[in-house]
Amino acid sequence: MRRGWLLGIVVALILGGCAGGRPVRLFPPGLSVAEIRLEPERMVALLRLRSYATVPLRVSEVRGTLWLGDAQGIPIDLRPDLVVAANSTEPIELSFTPPTDLREQLRQRIEQRRVVDYRIEARVRSSDPVTRFDVEYRSSLAPAPGLPGVLR
Repeated sequence: MRRGWLLGIVVALILGGCAGGRPVRLFPPGLSVAEIRLEPERMVALLRLRSYATVPLRVSEVRGTLWLGDAQGIPIDLRPDLVVAANSTEPIELSFTPPTDLREQLRQRIEQRRVVDYRIEARVRSSDPVTRFDVEYRSSLAPAPGLPGVLR
């Protein structure tokens, strides 16, 4: 009788140790612009990918459009193969040759110390776990003091 009781406790403890753990919760990530740099031949947008999931995400693809001010949309087509830790943020660099009107518009805004509104619409795909999220975000960037040609 005593062995049966002891065996029952051991089995209960073993099974209890197998159960539980953190629940897996996947939420749409955030995608925003941290910085835009006007360089001589190109522009670089530093995107900020924020994971709200309770597990790491291996981001395999980010596709969509970035609108800066009144200019035409800039295509986003990135395959970063980037692991974003749970509840963490990682940068992604988007380099592109801007249309002349966009470059001039941003240059003038920086000189006049005015903000630039932007909007992102994108689809973010994760390969582990396999998910896809549609993301939309609006905000604005301001000229960075002491950093010529930079909006933050």
